[in-house]
Amino acid sequence: DLSKKIFILNKLIEKNNQSFKELESSKLRTERMFNELKRTRNRAENDIKLFQELSKEFTNTLDKELEINLSDALEYQDINYNFSTTEKEDFLSSNLKDLISNLNFIPIDVVGEVSCGTPSYVFNEISKSIALPSNYKDCFALIVKGNSMNKLFKDNELIICCRNKTPIDGDIVIAYLSENNEATCKKIHKKKDKLELHPCSTLPYEIQYYDKNSDINIIGVVLGSLNDILDLENIDIKDLKEKLNTI
Repeated sequence: DLSKKIFILNKLIEKNNQSFKELESSKLRTERMFNELKRTRNRAENDIKLFQELSKEFTNTLDKELEINLSDALEYQDINYNFSTTEKEDFLSSNLKDLISNLNFIPIDVVGEVSCGTPSYVFNEISKSIALPSNYKDCFALIVKGNSMNKLFKDNELIICCRNKTPIDGDIVIAYLSENNEATCKKIHKKKDKLELHPCSTLPYEIQYYDKNSDINIIGVVLGSLNDILDLENIDIKDLKEKLNTI
């Protein structure tokens, strides 16, 4: 009987040892599967990261090509518009003295260019003056450069700005960054102690963010383009020419 019991016990021990080996093998297989899944996940994350970088690079390249093509299209499409605007500017500049003397106009200085894109240097030298009604005495004019505000103003268009108007949320402003002696034309949004400058463009320009520690000043509120002001005041260049000819 004892021998039989010993035999049975040895069989049980042998069976348990076999089960333990199988469990050990199963554990190793599970660990290998886990490590393989981990490597697969890392490869997937790297693939996603690479795809995002390539997508961003492709988008930037596409945006640049689109901006170039759009600029070329606008150059040909707006020939009549630009000629008309230039004609108005030339008239208001060349007839400055007569308009001031006889029709209650005042001189408005064109003080340089303003970037409608990334901030850039603004010239403070007066390039010329144009005549506008006397209620624009606190104003100055700037030439738009760039396409970040092309929903409102075209490249090279003349805009009229008021230096004494307090800007409110949603106004189009001329923001001056004194640290780099740069300025830009953007739509302003105020949020608590932060300031946001938003583009108004058909192109994907980024919003510019500034906090209370940023050295930024609003030097003017944009009232509109020269054409906007002439339309608002019901000023017809042909009518002005006729009035001057009769004086």
